[in-house]
Amino acid sequence: MPQAQHDETSGPQKPRLSPRMVEVLALVATGMTHDQTAAKLGISSSAVRSYITSARGRLRARSRSEAIAIAVASGLINVSPTA
Repeated sequence: MPQAQHDETSGPQKPRLSPRMVEVLALVATGMTHDQTAAKLGISSSAVRSYITSARGRLRARSRSEAIAIAVASGLINVSPTA
């Protein structure tokens, strides 16, 4: 009797964010402003806002803070507490 195959589509799925969206959310989660994040990544501040807006849509988050919380809970980003 054949056994059931488990693939990546079974079970709960992580939200799909682009690597850049994850990078932007991770930096903003550390407390960086949009301008600081933009300077670090070599992109414009409006691009940072756009990445955050897109990530919020994909995560179905109502705010930037909620998007970060969902990304952390989903294991997309890791935020270490500061001492």
